[in-house]
Amino acid sequence: MSDTIRRSRWVWLAIALLVLSGIGIWNGWDEWPGAEDGAQKLASITEVGYGVLGLIGALAIYWGWAGTRLLLWIWTFCLGVTAGLAPVVWGGSPLWIGILCGVGAGLLGVWIIWMSTRTIKAT
Repeated sequence: MSDTIRRSRWVWLAIALLVLSGIGIWNGWDEWPGAEDGAQKLASITEVGYGVLGLIGALAIYWGWAGTRLLLWIWTFCLGVTAGLAPVVWGGSPLWIGILCGVGAGLLGVWIIWMSTRTIKAT
């Protein structure tokens, strides 16, 4: 595999993780003061969690840390929990919307894990 493809894969993966991380940290920090119940606080905590873990995950992929895959699975869990809780506890959406959003975010996380595995093996 060419170096250009490896770098391209890393760049897109890093962009995805860093953009999601920025959103998670910013929104979680912003929403925490307005959290009125335990579910809203949990959504805010997991939001900041996927933000911080995404930043660490990008570095872990770049440096090829041994625990990268586990880190990204925890990141995916936080991403899915946040996406599943947020529309229900902050927006008043029905539970099925929360489940659908959580599953969708979880699939995005699995895609990023798959891409990171291919990136690590390619380098």
